Amino acid sequence: MNPTPFRQGHLFAGLPEAITPETTQPALTREALVAWQQRVARFQAALRAAAPPQQTDLFGTPAPTLPDPWGLPPHPEEFYQHRGDRGEPCIYFVLDGALPAVLYIGQTGALHQRWQGTHDCKRYIARYRQCHQGHNLPLTLTFAFWWDVPTLAPARRRLEHQAIAHWQPPFNQENWQTWQVPFVFH
Repeated sequence: MNPTPFRQGHLFAGLPEAITPETTQPALTREALVAWQQRVARFQAALRAAAPPQQTDLFGTPAPTLPDPWGLPPHPEEFYQHRGDRGEPCIYFVLDGALPAVLYIGQTGALHQRWQGTHDCKRYIARYRQCHQGHNLPLTLTFAFWWDVPTLAPARRRLEHQAIAHWQPPFNQENWQTWQVPFVFH
């Protein structure tokens, strides 16, 4: 009996040797990107127009009212490269001012440390920017910080989840399926 020799196929044959900005295409067509953005912006605009719900805890104590991210002072994308970190915990909002829309909400006990390191949202923002540039669409990314939050992480996370549930930002994992976000999967 003569066994057939095992042959391994070339799994990556036909792919470019390196992925560069020149070899990647925008994640969406221009029309699909604009339609996607309009869906997000319309949904969040309706939330801004409505009065925020007033929740209470188990003992009837009112929960902190979520701020309107657009009412907080805007900061540039490079905020973490500048001095002046207040060294305090906060909830942060990534905003696209051209729409306007809240793209991502996060919380941290040390803002500069959180953004100087690896953060998945940085990749989503880079892909979002690349798609805009590929279609020559305007993009104004800013950050807003809510400093009046609990010091303890569990309480801060509850507020973060409340904000995510309210605004439904598309870059937060909880909302990927809702918005069918292409920027998080590539």
